[in-house]
Amino acid sequence: MADPDELTAHDRSTSPLTGDLKKTHDRALGWFSISASHFDKQRKREMVALKFIDFNEQWDPAVKAQRQGQQAVGGLPPTPPKPTITVNQLRGPAQQIANVRYCAQLGGGSLR
Repeated sequence: MADPDELTAHDRSTSPLTGDLKKTHDRALGWFSISASHFDKQRKREMVALKFIDFNEQWDPAVKAQRQGQQAVGGLPPTPPKPTITVNQLRGPAQQIANVRYCAQLGGGSLR
């Protein structure tokens, strides 16, 4: 495991903290950097998955660009754009899981 003191190398000379408080703050920032870097790959995978579900990024960008249509080139007529229809069959199951988590009574009590 990395030492958090090594991760706080950037200049914090403008910080109003002094003495022990500054050392504690720098150490906490170091540990936070270690924690954040540990979950970085998972966070990126989740962002890709969310974009796939929510932001209509189910088409490969190269294929999407091909389907945009082409200008007239070399005496050939222009190619009209082709539709990139997306039937999102993942949104329903994802919403169902979110609803189950929302409605879960984790404390064992009732909603009333």
